[in-house]
Amino acid sequence: MAYECDICNVLGRNNNDIIESDMVECVDSHVMCRKHVSKFIEKPFNYQRKYMAKNECYLKKLYCPICNLKEIAYFHYVRYIERILKKTHSEICDEIKLKFKTYKKFYGFIFDVKQKKTKK
Repeated sequence: MAYECDICNVLGRNNNDIIESDMVECVDSHVMCRKHVSKFIEKPFNYQRKYMAKNECYLKKLYCPICNLKEIAYFHYVRYIERILKKTHSEICDEIKLKFKTYKKFYGFIFDVKQKKTKK
């Protein structure tokens, strides 16, 4: 199983063990890098019993930055944008394909990269 941070989409270092992956999972199944939890609790996070649920495998809701809306999971952010725009993922993708003829132009738009004009 690969562990991926729900906040920043970084993959864990070890696919077999969440702790060795430097990831944490809360009781509501939010997976995140330890750095996000450390930022939220304002201390270096080190799997202390007070932060973990009774079975000691999962972070308590009280200490989960996603459960407390201190951080927004990436897939929730995307779903929110779809709801605000009142468009599905497919509709947004179709719009992008119509508006941009190349990936380079699309990338330039989303990251505000100025394109160099080439001489013909």
